[in-house]
Amino acid sequence: LTIDYKKMIWENWGFNVKIAPTMDSTLKQSVGSEDLLLNMDGLVSLNWSGVKTISKFDFGISYNTYLGQPQFLPIINYNLLIEDKWNISLGFPETRLERKINERNIISTNASASGSYSNVSSSILFNGIDSLTNTKLVFNDFDFGLEYLYRIQPNFTASMKSGYSLVENFNIQDKEDEIRYNFEPNGSIYFSMGLKYNLK
Repeated sequence: LTIDYKKMIWENWGFNVKIAPTMDSTLKQSVGSEDLLLNMDGLVSLNWSGVKTISKFDFGISYNTYLGQPQFLPIINYNLLIEDKWNISLGFPETRLERKINERNIISTNASASGSYSNVSSSILFNGIDSLTNTKLVFNDFDFGLEYLYRIQPNFTASMKSGYSLVENFNIQDKEDEIRYNFEPNGSIYFSMGLKYNLK
């Protein structure tokens, strides 16, 4: 669920507020406030057009889990659309380059940050001796990928993506946010295929 509000405030200037409540839990016990997260973005945007280009510059602040633990982070992005063929997006949390070859084929490359912050309400046993309750599973990575999209028909699109996931953080924290166990993750190469359905 995402609540997205946009409004132009003066000529080419506008603002955008997004609120996205999420639930991230093991669901071993009843759902409580610790299982809920309220992700929020507040952005100011400037839009302008050239002869064959459309540009947009966004800046603002986000409360999100891009780096694992929920925190306020600056958001900045410059987007350039050239003749409906090239789409260039530079910024944080995602940088992306997309090329529309024709009506059916699109190829893109991206670098993005993502993360999760999950409540673990059940007990966790360490080395068969230590036990912890009410812990958090914290994860974040930086993804570098290449994706190919093929539109089968107006509503169905096949996708193939390959890339490298650089895992920066994967640990268990106690209720005081102290790291109790670090999984010491390594990066990995991945490949995925899928089928997307567009409801529009």
